[in-house]
Amino acid sequence: MDDAVRGVPARGSLAVSRRSTTDGVSPRPAKRSASRSTREAGGRGWLEREFARWLKVHAGRFPVRLVPTREEEGIPTAYRFRGVPYLELHVHHGNFEVWVLYRGKSMDIIMELDIWLRRSRHGNYHCASCIVPKDYPTKTLIAAEHSFEPFLAWCTEKFRDDQFLSIYEASKGFSWANIRPMDKVEADAPGVAPNIFVKPVLRRRPSKAR
Repeated sequence: MDDAVRGVPARGSLAVSRRSTTDGVSPRPAKRSASRSTREAGGRGWLEREFARWLKVHAGRFPVRLVPTREEEGIPTAYRFRGVPYLELHVHHGNFEVWVLYRGKSMDIIMELDIWLRRSRHGNYHCASCIVPKDYPTKTLIAAEHSFEPFLAWCTEKFRDDQFLSIYEASKGFSWANIRPMDKVEADAPGVAPNIFVKPVLRRRPSKAR
C-alpha cells in the first residue's frame, strides 16, 4: 500500500494502513462506540455533498481533472482521474478512498481519509476514528481540513511524471499497490510476490483542470 491513508490531522501526520484480502479490500473494522456526550451526525450522503461543493470551487488546484463516474440521488459518489488509469476515488457514507482497479478487480485501497463523523452535545463535530479527535464548528470545515485538503496534497505529490504505479499479487489473491519513483519500485516486496505490472501513473502529461 502507498504511504498515505487514514487522515489523523490532529496528530499532524498521516499513518499507513495496509488493507488487502482476497478481493483487494479488507473488511472495515467496527467503528468505535460513541460516548454518551456524542451522537452520530451528518446524515446520509453528507460527505458526498460536501465534496461536490468543495470540488466546484477548488477543481483548478488539482494536477488532473476529476470526472464523476457514479451518482446516487444526483450526487457523485465515485470519480475517475483524467489521464490516470486504474485509480478511482470513492466518496460514500463517510468513506473517502482511492481504489486501485485492475481488470474489474479491486487490488488495493491506496489512499483513505475516511471521516467517522460525530457531534458533541455542544454542537461541535469530530472524527471518531482519529486517535486525538479535533473539534470543528461545522461539517464543511471538518470535511475540508480532515479529508479534502490532504487528498489534494496527495494528488499533487503522486500525479507527476516521475511517479510509477506498481501492482503486486501474492498467493491466495492477496494484492497491494504503490505509487513511487522507479528507484523505490524496484525495492518493493522483493521475492514476496511478482508484480503484475509497473507503469507511469500518468498516461499523459497533466494539465490544469478547467
